[in-house]
Amino acid sequence: MSEQPLAPSSTSNDAVGDPLTPTAAMDTGSSQVGPPPPPSNAPLRAGEPGRVRRLISDLLYSYSVVWALIAEIIFFSVLRPDSFFTVANAQSILGSQAVLLIIALGLTIPLAVNEFDLSIGAVASFSQVILGWLAVYHHWPLGPAVLVALGLCVVVGLVNAALVVRIGVGAFIATLAMGTLLTGVAIKITDSQPIPNIPTTLVQLSGNTLLGLQLVFWYGLAEAIVLWYVLAKTPLGRWLYFAGANREAARLNGVPVAALRAGSFVASATIAGIAGILYAGIFGTADPNVGDTFLLPAFAAAFLGATAVTPGPFRVFGHHRDRRPEFRDWRDRLDLKRL
Repeated sequence: MSEQPLAPSSTSNDAVGDPLTPTAAMDTGSSQVGPPPPPSNAPLRAGEPGRVRRLISDLLYSYSVVWALIAEIIFFSVLRPDSFFTVANAQSILGSQAVLLIIALGLTIPLAVNEFDLSIGAVASFSQVILGWLAVYHHWPLGPAVLVALGLCVVVGLVNAALVVRIGVGAFIATLAMGTLLTGVAIKITDSQPIPNIPTTLVQLSGNTLLGLQLVFWYGLAEAIVLWYVLAKTPLGRWLYFAGANREAARLNGVPVAALRAGSFVASATIAGIAGILYAGIFGTADPNVGDTFLLPAFAAAFLGATAVTPGPFRVFGHHRDRRPEFRDWRDRLDLKRL
């Protein structure tokens, strides 16, 4: 008796291996024919219903602070069109907040490595007081006076780094104590009185205008671009974020965590010193009591930038926050490979 060839079975590998075939759907008892619906977290394809609605929802969610700022500008522009919604007012706001921008950007560096520098405001006051004391009271040339002031700011950053990184004092305690010490020194030197008659050259380098805006604004914008590039596009920036996220893991992977932490304090103090010198140039006086007015706004600006657009790392500009988990996982894997 000859063997008859077996007919193709409905449970063959082709049907079982491809869950998208109609045969597989019928074998499993499902009434659905064709591919199953995409998971709820899958990205929407062009033309699918709800794509525009989801895009608008993401934009509103990710940039809520930006929309609130725009709404605030519109509100006050309607309320006070003659005084608020003017070019002169915009120029005044951008120029007056430029020093705060510079200080907040400098503060971003230690925050990126999960350290806090509470001495930045006092360093800004200290640097301008030293500049005024040397240039006005002792008639030093502007260049050497600026170099000495910035050199002392570097020393302050090194002392903060030694206290926190080498000795192990908490950053809150060490930098707060340093800020208190610097404020006392500045008040002692000036007897709590502003130092007037800052050299005209510094006033011109800070307060002159370019395209209708004070030069100090363009200095802050340039610092923002440079710092954004360093943090987002260079290995040094990725090392800073890696050290801030997990110091031990970063150390085991060869990242110089201690050097990064120390360098962040030095950079923060130096940038704060530059901001203080520019502040003296804008107003023509060295004020020993202005430091406290910068501390909390600088921290508020840094933390707002870290939570409003991209929750997590402290960034300069931030980027759009995609709520789809598969996109976040892809970015995380890419960042880990680049480390």
